[in-house]
Amino acid sequence: MKKYVLLYTFTAIMVAAILMSGQAMKNSVTRVTTVKVTPSTAEDTVTCTGKVESFPGNDVYATDPGVVQKIYVRVGEKVTAGQAIMDILPISSSSTTSSAAVPSYNSAYEAYAAYLSRSQSQSSAGAGETSSSDTQSSNFSSGSEAGSKIYTLKASNSGIVESLSPSSTGAYVGVEKPSAVIRNENGVQVRLSVDESQVSNLKEGQKVQISGVGFKNSVYTGSIESISSEAKQAISTTGQETVVEVIASVKKPGSDIRPGFTAKAKITTSQSNHILIVPYEAVREDSQENEFVFCVVNGRAKKVSIVTGREFDNGFEVKSGIRANDLVITDPDDVSEGAKIVSFGTAAGETHG
Repeated sequence: MKKYVLLYTFTAIMVAAILMSGQAMKNSVTRVTTVKVTPSTAEDTVTCTGKVESFPGNDVYATDPGVVQKIYVRVGEKVTAGQAIMDILPISSSSTTSSAAVPSYNSAYEAYAAYLSRSQSQSSAGAGETSSSDTQSSNFSSGSEAGSKIYTLKASNSGIVESLSPSSTGAYVGVEKPSAVIRNENGVQVRLSVDESQVSNLKEGQKVQISGVGFKNSVYTGSIESISSEAKQAISTTGQETVVEVIASVKKPGSDIRPGFTAKAKITTSQSNHILIVPYEAVREDSQENEFVFCVVNGRAKKVSIVTGREFDNGFEVKSGIRANDLVITDPDDVSEGAKIVSFGTAAGETHG
């Protein structure tokens, strides 16, 4: 009986030893996340914020001062190039009551009343007389002398009528200010404020990526259209700062990006090809401030000194120390030289865990 007890006891001890040995071996393996470093393209960028605004419209001016007889469109209406905006009855300079080029309201009204009287007389004269519509059509094409015939002001481009001045018939229209403003349909741009320290890196034509909380499901592209020649002071959350205004276009804007929205822009100032980049979290410094990473070599951790260069959104440029396709540990805090490694992820440029 005692022999069986001793046998059972010995067997139990052996099994326990084997299990403990296996657990110890398992615990000696360090599990890490890794990234395979491959040559890639990286961009230097400038990040800034601004406001979305309507693209400047095209101003349409009256060719001669006069009185508005008819308005064909309304503010907010879509028009095409060449579409009639308004009919204008010109007022000759002889009808002015002063030396100024702009006639008085009374003279404008009198001229308009005289036109209506002539139109009524022509209508009652019979079919042989020229109608007012025929008169205005022939006048617009022939460019008759001001003060005699109506001309039609037409849209210079396709788009949306942003403003009309005047906005009612019988009103006087001059040549000093636009009679209509037509903006490009869905045309918007972004007015950005760039810190003075970053302006020297900007050039017209550089690519811009535009996002915002108001259109969070969309990311638009565009380019720098203009850079202000003067800086100005702006108030920010950290105090007063010196900024330069930059105008960026928006390519193919959708209905979700609207004037007045806040926009965030990332401007690409340069592009570098075939460089090695390691994630920020993979790089460490020793007591002498020398940078290093841990690579996985033959299943074990190897400490490798590196020299870093520029900083990008996704990590440091590595100028020396590692080579293409090296497997770098991205979470090396618990890693020691020579430790056995179980790594996850071998896809180029991707971190796995």
